[in-house]
Order: sequence, then structure tokens, then C-alpha cells
Amino acid sequence: MKLTEIWNSSQIVQLLSPDQLDDFLKEHCSNCLSKKIVFHRGTNERMDDLSSVCDSRRGADRVSLHAAGNFYTAFLEHEKDWSAAPRHKSFICSTDREQAGQYGNVYDVYPFDDAVIGICPAEDFQWSFDLGDLEQANISHLAAVNHYLINETEELLGESAAEKLNDPKKVLDILDQIETKILQIENFDGDIMRDIKDFLIKNKPTSVRAYFSELFNFKKNGFELSTGKNLNVMHGEVEVWIYGKAVFVEPSHEDLSHEA
Repeated sequence: MKLTEIWNSSQIVQLLSPDQLDDFLKEHCSNCLSKKIVFHRGTNERMDDLSSVCDSRRGADRVSLHAAGNFYTAFLEHEKDWSAAPRHKSFICSTDREQAGQYGNVYDVYPFDDAVIGICPAEDFQWSFDLGDLEQANISHLAAVNHYLINETEELLGESAAEKLNDPKKVLDILDQIETKILQIENFDGDIMRDIKDFLIKNKPTSVRAYFSELFNFKKNGFELSTGKNLNVMHGEVEVWIYGKAVFVEPSHEDLSHEA
């Protein structure tokens, strides 16, 4: 997880007092409550003994602080398998309280029964991809492409290339522009860029987009989708994301997931 804030004010749709909380969860988060399923998220903010109902679909899109993160944001936004629960409009959580605690005060998170839940196969999104024999076994592919675009393609993309990389909506267009130039470069410093070039050569006609579509293949990498209503108990530490409404329970409230 790469976020340091749990929400912004525009995502809060309702505040709940401790007296309201239990009945509200039973009505809107019945499956997770009955199965004792609870997610966790860390934040530097506190709600002063109030729990909150938040809607991830409200407010501004989440944009990564790092341009590489915006690459996969752009791809996930346009890939069919990922569109049912877009991460840029979701709450990123963990099944592990200690993991969430690395980011601040831990809130327990209960998704609504009708919320869509994306489930990673690993404890962090970046480590959830099967990249074969590549030495860099995470999505640092994107960091390498980012580095290459900024440092070696100013002539093609113009002086504003670095700024464009921070705009997810322009990333796909940039990759289309750069495809020909990637094939023209004879030598690359890193294994990742050589791998991309080899893929393009072996899979003609193809594109840089096709490369990343394969890299981010939802089913091949073991990602799953569920809903709050159909969610089952998960074992182990994994990252999840919630698209829709969820209840964030303030830290001092009794942990409902441990009720008898």
C-alpha cells in the first residue's frame, strides 16, 4: 500500500456514533460482520471517537506520487478485467493490522455488502505479479520505462515529458509514441528494457500496450474479485481494495471482529 491518507472529506458520507455503529454494520455490512471479516488501513488522521461511512467513488481520483505508479493506474483503468473495481477509485487496505499500522493509526474497515472487493495474491500490489525469470520481481518494469522516457526521449516527446508522466490520462498516448523508438535503440542499460524490446520483436504485430496488458493480466497473476456480500474469510496477509462504500471504525471502538 502506498497511501498515507485514509480518505478525503468529500468521500465521507455519514458519521456514526458508537451507539449507532453496531446496528448500522448489521444492516449494511452483514456478511463481513457475521463471518468476522475485517480489513485494516492506517492513517495519520483521527475521527474523535466517531466512525465514518465513506464512498471511494466520490472525490478526486487517486494519483500516485511516483510517475511509475501512474503507468499502472492508466493501464488498470483501461483493461477490461480491472474495470469492475478501478483501483484509482478504491480504498486500499490490508488483511493484516500490523501491516496497516506502518501507515499510522489503524482503522478497521467493513465493506458494504454491495461493494466490490479486489484481492491481491500477495501482501502488496507491487509484489503480486508473476514476471518469470526477470531479476526485478515486481512492477519496477514501470519505473524503468519511466526512467527511459524521461531521460532518453525528450527529443520525441518535448520538454514536458516528465510532466506528462504524472498525468495518468496521457500515459497510454506516450507509450504509443515511444514504441518505434524502443525498437530502434540497439542497446539498453537494464534487463527490463531489453525484455520489452524482445517482446515487441517476437510478437509482431504488437505494441507496448500489449506488453503491459500481458504483464498485468488479471487472472494469470492470481487476482480475484468479490463483493462484500459474497466475500469469504481470507487466510494470510494480502492487500485488498474496496470499490464503493465502507465503514471505517475508529481505533478505540471494541473490535467487532472478535465478538463471540
